Amino acid sequence: MNRTQRLRNRMILPAALLTAVVLLLCIPALPAAQAATLSYTAPGDSISTGYGLANAEQEGFAALLAEEKGYILSNHAANGNTATGLRAQLYNEEGNVALSVKSADVITLTVGGNDLMAVLYQVVADEYNLRNPNSEPITAKDVPDLLQKGDFSTKLAVIGVVMELLTEGSPTYILENDAFIEAVAGYGDTLEEVTAQIRTMNEDVVLVIATQYNPYKEFKDVKIRITDLSPVYYGVEAGILLLNDEIVRVAEK
Repeated sequence: MNRTQRLRNRMILPAALLTAVVLLLCIPALPAAQAATLSYTAPGDSISTGYGLANAEQEGFAALLAEEKGYILSNHAANGNTATGLRAQLYNEEGNVALSVKSADVITLTVGGNDLMAVLYQVVADEYNLRNPNSEPITAKDVPDLLQKGDFSTKLAVIGVVMELLTEGSPTYILENDAFIEAVAGYGDTLEEVTAQIRTMNEDVVLVIATQYNPYKEFKDVKIRITDLSPVYYGVEAGILLLNDEIVRVAEK
């Protein structure tokens, strides 16, 4: 069975089989004196930056972990970062991320959510353009802006595309979209290259990889007037299951 078929089969498993965040390699318990000398690097995305928190530098999980364990933290995460972006940072040997990774004792890695959303936005843009051949074409980068502040008719059309793509059983259900499935598999390949490069740069590091969580839980079983918003939650959840399947595959190697 090839990976694309395995990813398709993975979609039938219930979401409850995965927790929101799973640490695939555990940080070993160390004496306080030794832990205090360990350097901790946190590359990745907004999960590691603490995006949305009032005091991200102190309240983000990386900062809390460093405080609890007594580690010396170098947080090199960036909002919006992707697996491809992180790979480029690692290959920039004189860059801050690469230098920090080389000297770290502990690394936590959070990346994948932006990869998933980038693919979703691309599929939305492609489907919108297909349905609206007489309108000005949109790009994947246009989608989030149009959803927030587009003119009413365009915004409504884009929302309609999103809802249909995320609704299981619809003709354009995104998890039956070949481009989407292949992109998730491509993310897994990139993540595998990222972890291999980290091991090449620092073979003794303790590497912790976190799975992704669903940021749209507030949409679960929610209706606004007659519009059922639950497909947003369930559609994203199904996509995250595929993403986490790739993360688990890479971490188990």
